[in-house]
Amino acid sequence: MPADPATPEDLNYLIVSPELGVLNYRRHPRWRRGAAVGLAIYAFQALRAALRDIRARPDLPSRPTVLSPVASLNQLRAVEPVLAHVEGAAVLPLQGAPGQPTFPGFRAYLGGLAGLPQALTAARAAQGYARLAYERHLDRFVLAHGLVAEAERLLAKVSPRLVLLSNDHWLLNRAVLRAAQRLGLPTAYVQHAAVTHGFPPLEFGLAFLDGLDALEKYDLPGSAGSRAFLTGMAKGDEARRKARHRDGASVLGLALNPLDREDAVVAFANELRSLAPDLKVVYRPHPRDTRDWDRLLPGMDRSDPAAEDPFQFLDRVDAIVCGPSSIALEAALVGVLPLTLDFDGRGEDHYGFIGSGLVRLVGGAAEALEALRASRGTPDEAVLRRYSATVGTHYDGRSAELVAELLTETLAGGVDLSRWQRVEARFVEAYELRPKRR
Repeated sequence: MPADPATPEDLNYLIVSPELGVLNYRRHPRWRRGAAVGLAIYAFQALRAALRDIRARPDLPSRPTVLSPVASLNQLRAVEPVLAHVEGAAVLPLQGAPGQPTFPGFRAYLGGLAGLPQALTAARAAQGYARLAYERHLDRFVLAHGLVAEAERLLAKVSPRLVLLSNDHWLLNRAVLRAAQRLGLPTAYVQHAAVTHGFPPLEFGLAFLDGLDALEKYDLPGSAGSRAFLTGMAKGDEARRKARHRDGASVLGLALNPLDREDAVVAFANELRSLAPDLKVVYRPHPRDTRDWDRLLPGMDRSDPAAEDPFQFLDRVDAIVCGPSSIALEAALVGVLPLTLDFDGRGEDHYGFIGSGLVRLVGGAAEALEALRASRGTPDEAVLRRYSATVGTHYDGRSAELVAELLTETLAGGVDLSRWQRVEARFVEAYELRPKRR
């Protein structure tokens, strides 16, 4: 990655990084390629931003203790439990988030035009995987030229004491991160989902990681200088407290994500109907998956991701089948049997869940039904604790409180490390809770 920490390539880490490789997962429509299409999309987005700016001027928070900019429903759900325990904290909705979006406004698009020649030159010179990114998403590279300055203006106006982000690889979140760094504002990070290899290094003053698995994936040379605390999965606190053992599986959840191939999902659903016509199945698409699953999976119950959070969905099923998705971990944490199927056709253990024993890989509907019949429950605490460090501790089901305490201590002058112990890591200064003395 480029050395300059605010280049368009750095801000667009999600689509530029060959390690993440998200552009390899789904076919890209031919019409959605090339400079002309990218610029037309940019013009449309700029016009939409201008109209939004004219129609609505949302009230911005003023001098919050902690400001959490969120660009998706999943990001919002990750920070809400934490902010509920921090006095004076506030959420700042970004593009696509619930509430009135505040960023990027028309000024960001106007500022991006100054970088248009540079973006076109970079697109022509790009090779390999980077060329794919420019070919498919030129509009994002042009916009990147205006984002950081606009984010600086926004943060300066709001004037928070600390900026807490729940995504480290999406364009808007990275622009806010770079703006906060330029303004000298303290930054912190909390996961909104499990992570894979290929995520960017930690570049936050504080990082609240779910567990040892996340630390190992973030323990990169570029993460030197970050202090990480293994604090468990805050968004799952309430569900973790209500976790229950299931006897058998009468309701199966089918959790979908944008990486899943439609034909693989439909084939599984049809086989399942044929083999177990009386089994109740509830499918749930990812909030960003806009495909018409009601048409593809007719007659099947649906969980609306906009109205029902993942743990509410999990509370009404006994087991789930999913592709590469962090909902498998969330299921295991609340007593729901997680099974995974290679819906994306890549044959990869993206999160390492299969290798660690967290989930069982099945080859189709027949094998999934056999796994349901043979199930002995979800993984033991040692496996779960690798992904959520508070499992089995005094803070089990209270991770949000733990993160809030660390934030409050930070704002008050420094973290009290007396209840923490160092975790061995190569680059990150990392800590976990000390075991309680008996």
